[in-house]
Amino acid sequence: MNHLRKIKPAVYILGLGGIGLFTVLLIREGVGQVGSAIARTGWGLVGLSLYHLAQTLSDAAGWSALFPREFRISLGKSFFLQWIGESINNLLPMGRVGGDVVMTRFAAIWGAPLKIGIGAMIVDITIGVAIKVILIVAACIMLIATTGRHELIQPALVTVVSGTLAALGFYGVQRLGMFRWSAILASRITKSPELNALVEGGESFDQAISLIYARRSGVAGCFFFWVLSWVLASGEIWLALLALGVHTTFTTGLILESAVRAIQGAAFLVPGAFGVQEGGYILLGGLLGIPGEIALALSLLRRMRELALGIPALISWQIVEAVRLARRKVR
Repeated sequence: MNHLRKIKPAVYILGLGGIGLFTVLLIREGVGQVGSAIARTGWGLVGLSLYHLAQTLSDAAGWSALFPREFRISLGKSFFLQWIGESINNLLPMGRVGGDVVMTRFAAIWGAPLKIGIGAMIVDITIGVAIKVILIVAACIMLIATTGRHELIQPALVTVVSGTLAALGFYGVQRLGMFRWSAILASRITKSPELNALVEGGESFDQAISLIYARRSGVAGCFFFWVLSWVLASGEIWLALLALGVHTTFTTGLILESAVRAIQGAAFLVPGAFGVQEGGYILLGGLLGIPGEIALALSLLRRMRELALGIPALISWQIVEAVRLARRKVR
């Protein structure tokens, strides 16, 4: 609890810093120019929002594929949970993991064992980290090939190596039994015999993770849908640029999407990566020949789409929670 109290002020400070950075970028690029660029898209925001639902469906299918058949929830429910989870991660200051926790909780409420749900969440995050490393490699290669900026090779190698080590380390800890060893460490630190049950529970979670990894078809399916999601998200960037009047290649969308995902992951403590995301778009857009006001407008279009889809999702989440609470009171 004390650790959480120490983290909260840092989150608030980073959030204010992000708002300050965003304000500086907006003034520098020109409020009028950015607003005019967004206005040119017309009904493009509606089209982008509807298009994004295909990516949400792909993410839902990948997460659902990890569940053993006897515990798998329907694709419709998985889509609903993915919609809510994604909106929580995008709009609420929960370190981009709160949505995964909510999804796991509802999967357990709807019949999947909690340990299977937690195992699926851990494996899905691990596969996502591995995919992001691959995306960063691909984005770096394409960026250097497109721009001819060979001075980017060294920082790209550092990023790739550190990301690869992080992904391998996360996977290795799971295979060693991270829940069991965490419980053992906690019991030894506190010297409490009551935590022996926690150790046994940790072993069951580790077994669930091993079970999910053993289902190679499920892991392969999740991997496939993660890649498909990346392609669809890159297509959204490409279409948004077209709506903003920039005629470019699909490769530009791939580079921007991959790099921005990496930036969002690095800035997970900044609520919504506010300001940091905009700076990333402007920096990378400049390397790719995209004017600063267009790059900033592109970032704002993404945020407007997140609000358009996210606010109804958060409202739906609260309605479902309220209905459940009312039923419990009746019982």
